[in-house]
Amino acid sequence: MSSRTRNPPTPPSRSRSAASSRRSGVREPGVADASNASLTALAQSPLVRHAQLGRRVPRQAMLQLIDALPGDVHARLQAVGLGEASLKRFRAQPRQALSEEHAERTLEITRLVQMAREVLGSAESADSWLATPQRALDFQAPRALLRTAPGRQAVEQLLGRIEYGVYS
Repeated sequence: MSSRTRNPPTPPSRSRSAASSRRSGVREPGVADASNASLTALAQSPLVRHAQLGRRVPRQAMLQLIDALPGDVHARLQAVGLGEASLKRFRAQPRQALSEEHAERTLEITRLVQMAREVLGSAESADSWLATPQRALDFQAPRALLRTAPGRQAVEQLLGRIEYGVYS
């Protein structure tokens, strides 16, 4: 045995890797998968969402979510917790990865929008419901509560009550 310790090989830098993948036509794992995913595919089980976060979620996923929400642009941006300047940056570079916080929020809101569509029977019914103040939410529109984790939890609980006929 030799007394020398072996240093593990260092991976190539990200920029070199990205440049070589563009030349070879091979896409970086995860980014291509996430950018091609529909909103429905992003709204899967917790383990699938966890794996998606590990693979990096592109800004395009949040842009799709913003486009899918009901209401005017200002209300939709408020629902996802994004400002107009950030929206411009996201549109300029849609394939760049979201921060973990934005990615998690995007996946959770996407799941709730999908849940509303399933529980209420159609995208139109869900869009209307998301934009309409609900008595069970202290007369706030569900869309206005999507920005925070406790708000999303309240919306999910209400959808569960509606689904099981407990809503009064």
